[in-house]
Amino acid sequence: HPPEPYWNAVRDGERRDTSDLDAALVQGRGVLPTLLQHFEQGTAWSSLVSSLARAASHRVLHFDVDIDADSTVAEGWLHVTHLLTTVDALARTADRHDSPSLLRAAMQTAWFIARAAPLDRPDAPSPAVTVLDPDGALDRLLNDTVPTAIIYAHLHKTLVTGHRLSERIQSGEPALAASHFVNSCTRERSVARSIHAAVRLVRDGLTPVRRAP
Repeated sequence: HPPEPYWNAVRDGERRDTSDLDAALVQGRGVLPTLLQHFEQGTAWSSLVSSLARAASHRVLHFDVDIDADSTVAEGWLHVTHLLTTVDALARTADRHDSPSLLRAAMQTAWFIARAAPLDRPDAPSPAVTVLDPDGALDRLLNDTVPTAIIYAHLHKTLVTGHRLSERIQSGEPALAASHFVNSCTRERSVARSIHAAVRLVRDGLTPVRRAP
């Protein structure tokens, strides 16, 4: 059923425990029914955003980096880092607009995060990460070999987004996740990977497959 009628309850709601939503998002199962239940209960918007931000951070921190190097797979780092920027965009939109349609956008964001569950590295421990300062990291990135401006821009955007989300939800996870991405991926996918994918397309008629449904 449409979520819009619950907007007033969520907008003016109380902060509640969302560990069930956290688990559903990370596991990629039962996300929409769990989110709708929180709408019905009047869980505060800030609690829902915090849950989405934590789950998006999990996706980045637990991303299987072998996927990014595999030319037969369509997904890569962009598919998990865009989860952070999507949550940030959702939260910032709500700062500016009081609209019931935000609940539908929250459902779309939750599904976006949940469907990326197959991109997690199985049983991977959380990586040891040093949180990077956006301004200091900029200097380091400029000294590294970053091939194109768009890659540099995405690295910087993700790092700024992570810090902004951490400040919003009062948790270090988003900043940690963004720093992990910057530390792990300061270069574009290799030329060899792109060439291999192109050859597969021309020779075999095969395009990279998607891990996420």
